[in-house]
This record gives sequence, structure tokens and C-alpha cells, in this order.
Amino acid sequence: MTTSNDQALADVLNFTEADLLANREGRMTERQLELFRRKRVGMRIRLFFYTVFTIAITAIPVTFLLIALVPSSRSLGNFLLMLPAILATGAMAALFWYALITEGKGDSLAYHSDLKEGVVTHVTGQLTKATFVQSRERVWRMTVHYEEFKINKKIFSCFEQYGFYHVYYTPHTRILLAAEVAQDTM
Repeated sequence: MTTSNDQALADVLNFTEADLLANREGRMTERQLELFRRKRVGMRIRLFFYTVFTIAITAIPVTFLLIALVPSSRSLGNFLLMLPAILATGAMAALFWYALITEGKGDSLAYHSDLKEGVVTHVTGQLTKATFVQSRERVWRMTVHYEEFKINKKIFSCFEQYGFYHVYYTPHTRILLAAEVAQDTM
């Protein structure tokens, strides 16, 4: 790392000179592996809370269903009136849960593969940046030699549009580990 831009990248991506040297050799350092393990634990905790939330949301229509089925003079009428709402809420909660579990399972497998292998992939080339709105959220993306990365605003601001970079990332989760200005292309 020789330029101030390289130092800004090191600060925002949280890598050291030792990390960069190991990444150039195609491997993660113990420090990077530990940071990666922490991210994986955080992801699992979020998935657990989403699951608990979904179960709670699903329990609401089931509770109403059970209340509606309690024998009374109006139980059949109450049941028929609440049935569409109960089914719709239950279906929405089930779809939400399914989406979270399948997405989380894929992420978990990708994290597991990256941790197990400890391999770093790299790409070198001219960088292009773009921002756009997706589902009412601003998304920052960068592309280096046909490899696209979804990044946050802080990382986005550290890269120069049309600059040449060496970018080091995990192959399965595609998380940026390190980057440096490609001096040999200038």
C-alpha cells in the first residue's frame, strides 16, 4: 500500500498489510477468518430472531382460529368471518419464513464454504461505479472486469470511477477483503 487512496481502502475494508500480502497469495489470514466467523454468527442470530418473529406472527391467526372454534352460539359465524383473514395472515407469514430460511440457508452455506476453504479470489481491471434504487433502497455497486459487487456507501466513496484496481474477495459470499490501486496499469 503506497498511496493515500490505498490507505483509505485499508481503513474502510479493515485490512492490514499482512492481510493484503496473504490475499495476494490467494488465502485469508487468521484475523480475516476470525472477522468472517463473527459475521457468520451475527447472520445466524438475525436468522434466529426472524424465525421467532415469523412464528409469533403465525401464532396470531392460529390463536384466533382456536378462539373461533370454542363452542358457543356464534362460533361457526365467527369462524367463517375470520377464516379469510386467518388464512391470509398465515400464508403471508409462511411465505416470509420460507424466504428467510432459504436465503439464510444459502448465505450460511456460502459462509461455511468460504471459512472452510479460506481461499481468496482476485480480479484486476478498470472499476466502474453505479448507484440505483431497488425496492425503495439505494444500492451501490461496483464492477471490475465484469465482476460485480454490491457494496455500501462508505466503500463506494473510496474507489475512483474508472480507476484500475486489484480487488480481493471471497469466492462464495463475494465479500470484499482488500483492494489496492493497480500501479502496473498506470
